Amino acid sequence: MLMVGELKLDRAMYRRMVLAASRSTFWFLRAVGGFVVLLAVVSSGYDGPGYAVFLAVVGVFVLGVPSLGIWLGWRRTSPLTSRPWRYEVSEATVGIHTPQTDVTVNWTGIRQVRTERDVWVLRLLNRQAVPIPRTAFTAEDAARIDELASTLPVAAPKTS
Repeated sequence: MLMVGELKLDRAMYRRMVLAASRSTFWFLRAVGGFVVLLAVVSSGYDGPGYAVFLAVVGVFVLGVPSLGIWLGWRRTSPLTSRPWRYEVSEATVGIHTPQTDVTVNWTGIRQVRTERDVWVLRLLNRQAVPIPRTAFTAEDAARIDELASTLPVAAPKTS
């Protein structure tokens, strides 16, 4: 059974897709940035204001890197949003069709499927994350995809 969905991508959905696909990286950068800012506050009394200001600037920069990355990614992606993106999910494959490219992935090439509120995040064998927006599908198709993702055997992680 083939389930087909289309979505005209907007900036808010793009942001949710990117955040869901690289959740651990964003949390890591937020933790590092917060730690550096905290270090700046603590060190301001010991090493003088120069070092503390430097650490504060670095910490704020690290905290802002995720938002900057999303903004730059949207600037590159927005020209491709004039037409809807098409998503196809079947028992054998998952397909993404944009104005620029067509990608089809076999379920055997997927290591993990994580279901989020707004997207399904497919983790491929090469560790690449592919977000599929739930709003592209009807509620019935989304429920079928949830069931399909939970019942299909996904590949085991590669061991190096």
